[in-house]
Amino acid sequence: MNSIAPLLDGKADIEAKDKDGARPLHIAATANHTRAVALLLEKGASVNAQDDKGNSPLHNALSANGVDSVKTLSSHKKVDIYRRNKNDQHAAHLALKIGGDMKRAFMEAVKVEDDREFEVVDSGFPKRYRLEGENLSTDFQKSNQFLVTAAVETEAKLICHFIGSGAVAANSESAASKVGFCIVKTTEGKHHEMSYQTNCLGYGGLEPTLFKFQPGQQIAILPYSQSDEAKGKFSMLFFTKAEAELTIKPLAPWKNSMQRKSEWKGESAGGCNQEPNPWRKNPHFLLRLPKGKKEVEVLLMLEQTKSTLDIIPYQVHPYAFHIGFYIYDKEVEAQLDRSVWQNAREVTKHFKFDATAHQELIIIPTTVKTGQETAFTLSVFSDEELELEKFNPPKIVDVTS
Repeated sequence: MNSIAPLLDGKADIEAKDKDGARPLHIAATANHTRAVALLLEKGASVNAQDDKGNSPLHNALSANGVDSVKTLSSHKKVDIYRRNKNDQHAAHLALKIGGDMKRAFMEAVKVEDDREFEVVDSGFPKRYRLEGENLSTDFQKSNQFLVTAAVETEAKLICHFIGSGAVAANSESAASKVGFCIVKTTEGKHHEMSYQTNCLGYGGLEPTLFKFQPGQQIAILPYSQSDEAKGKFSMLFFTKAEAELTIKPLAPWKNSMQRKSEWKGESAGGCNQEPNPWRKNPHFLLRLPKGKKEVEVLLMLEQTKSTLDIIPYQVHPYAFHIGFYIYDKEVEAQLDRSVWQNAREVTKHFKFDATAHQELIIIPTTVKTGQETAFTLSVFSDEELELEKFNPPKIVDVTS
């Protein structure tokens, strides 16, 4: 160092090459001479200069297992970790191949937390968005969820990264293979989605997931763990083209929920609203809203018995029945709203009810056709305190006798 410093101050050629095209910074990096590396960078040496084999100083430091030099070079503001040598290898390739302390030092220096990020950025998606969650769970309803919107059509690549626990180390292929997420179209855009069945647009797993966000569309990302080992802290990573813009924010859990179980059987399996209203003998439920409240936000979910074929977690399969529900006034005379009838395990719909007009609502779950028998569960989610109870429908009077 006592020899180098005066030479540099004396205007020595900082980019002089030897017979192999190596510059002083290459040689200092190969020797893991951190002070020399730092001084050369301070004096303006090119951090991305390539020798005759196409290697940059960072290539050399990695190949020589020079952890300290790797940290210094990787954290330089102008370093290009994706510059390839003549073997078509960039620095990230080498770091992942070497592994161990070298890989950890490199990833920390370049602020990358998941191996898969390198592939994504190198494929033309350099802009990174990151949101962290505390509650990755095997039950997606309990995991942190995220809302994504875009002003214009925007391609993005998505990664769910398990940060780590004592049972499963973060940044391992084992951890990466145990987590995933559903991509669901949503309308409410404020609370957790409680079903992925109705509006599922895709899934994410081990490989980075390419998805195209459409303008004006609200997309919910529903992360989940496939194993109790990979539960806890995680991050969702979103990558776009440099010029693209996404808006990403957390979705809030519903504060209150209720469930009621019943079944369609015999006379109570009346089907939907076809003449002469066969659903009149179906199970009815009374939903009581807070008195005098102008706007009550509610999510209703109707779930039929899980199919024996539905054995792959977080995949949508055909079901035996189409299911849905009506919403009537207390007298069961005026239909106020309805769901769509769908062939799915679950059917959901968001509502904003006016309790000043109707404080008590009647929910009537149905299949499409008469005689379709199965058990079902009706769930209600809201931030308000509601009441949900079985309701005996008015008796049908036979006026023809």
